[in-house]
Amino acid sequence: MMTVRELIEMLEEFDGDCPVMLGVQPNYPLQYNIAGVWQDIIVEEYPDVVYILQGESGQYFTNRAWED
Repeated sequence: MMTVRELIEMLEEFDGDCPVMLGVQPNYPLQYNIAGVWQDIIVEEYPDVVYILQGESGQYFTNRAWED
């Protein structure tokens, strides 16, 4: 599982003004914008998990992203 720190380190190499999209389903790849981030501090089952929330779009994407 990736940590927040690891994600920040990976993103630091990119231009801070670039849009960020979420690629999902490598076998039927789609892309979505990111609606936000969220952490449920009330539910004790996953108290330390930060969620990246899927936004709108659903356009087709490329599965090449999972090959790198």
